[in-house]
Amino acid sequence: MKQTTKYVALDVHQATTLASVREHSGRVIARSVVPTDGRALTEFFGGMRGAIHVAFEEGTQAQWLHDLLAPRVDRVIVCDRRGTPRQGSKNDRRDADALSDELWRGRLQAVYPTNRAERPAVVEPLAWAAK
Repeated sequence: MKQTTKYVALDVHQATTLASVREHSGRVIARSVVPTDGRALTEFFGGMRGAIHVAFEEGTQAQWLHDLLAPRVDRVIVCDRRGTPRQGSKNDRRDADALSDELWRGRLQAVYPTNRAERPAVVEPLAWAAK
């Protein structure tokens, strides 16, 4: 991938995460399904060049994922899109693409404090603790 800004949206589930990657022009340049574990996600982002902005929705793994990615990317936004009108039926690819579009357009509002002192202690999900 080129040395341009990447806008990456993650649709996170227990076993897998769907990533939608946009370039600076707004065009989707990649979609990937990555295992939801630290090593796989670190490798996924390690292969990108340029500034990386990441967004994902608030959920049970948000704190763990935020703490994993924050040192590796330029910006992490944890958002709450409940109540946001969606077109068509629920679909992970459509959700990730819509989230990456909102990130690219600068329309996402962070709902998660980035200061560790403002957050409760993280408990890593058991699926990853066993590895």
